[in-house]
Amino acid sequence: MEPGTSCIGGSLRKESWSSQRQKATFNDSQGRKIELSYFDLQPARPAWSTPMVFVHGAAGHCTQWSHQLEFFSSRCRCLAIDMRGHGYSDRPEWPDYSIEEFSADIGRVLDHVGIEGPVTMVGHSFGGAVSTYFTLQHPDRVEKLVLLSTTGTLSVGVSVLILLKMPEFILGPIQKAFNSRVGAPPHVLKKLVPNVDRWDGWELYPKIHVPTLVMCGELDRLTRTKWVRRMAESIPQVHYEGISFSAHLPQLERPARVNEALLTFVRGRSESPFR
Repeated sequence: MEPGTSCIGGSLRKESWSSQRQKATFNDSQGRKIELSYFDLQPARPAWSTPMVFVHGAAGHCTQWSHQLEFFSSRCRCLAIDMRGHGYSDRPEWPDYSIEEFSADIGRVLDHVGIEGPVTMVGHSFGGAVSTYFTLQHPDRVEKLVLLSTTGTLSVGVSVLILLKMPEFILGPIQKAFNSRVGAPPHVLKKLVPNVDRWDGWELYPKIHVPTLVMCGELDRLTRTKWVRRMAESIPQVHYEGISFSAHLPQLERPARVNEALLTFVRGRSESPFR
């Protein structure tokens, strides 16, 4: 899905940043080359110095952060990555698409673009799990953490696991029908989804020692509110925001509400009027 024009005052328009996609080639932990796609957006006069790093969820892509990139890239440096197997990044057959490799990819891109100081990590769904893992592995590189539609377990359901056992020539047309939200091909999904289903972060969240914003769509049927609240209660420095009239993708479904909560968390205040 290509990002649309901004609906929020003060943000950048699509044409201001969507052509700035970059790619870089890295060696993974096995020494195999992989090319990752990303946006590295920097305003001429940033309002604050801490960059924001956006990590999409499983089967997503980085332009699902379009409204946030449009709004925040006029205020601070913003980095959004197509994780391996997703979007415009390489989609090789060989990776295990583990949370360890996704986390390492974030570090590789940060090093490549020269971001050395701490960042605000913003992760959606399984991207929140990856962001949590990265934060615990690199506490000196994260100043604040935002977990959107994330919980301690991300069960994808038996029906999805059964569906992924189908041949790729059947899954391909299904994936294309949902191309705006599904940014990974069938051969990636077959390896990725079992890792998502095995995620268990309940013991990790109490170890987070940076200020953390937790947000959840109140209509989310994948990461239900009660489980997100349980996760939030286990994080020492946490603020919780429920997003009404939103399901699993609040950043697309209620972008102004999400941006306002992000801005208040990052800067300690919102902007008025905020539409």
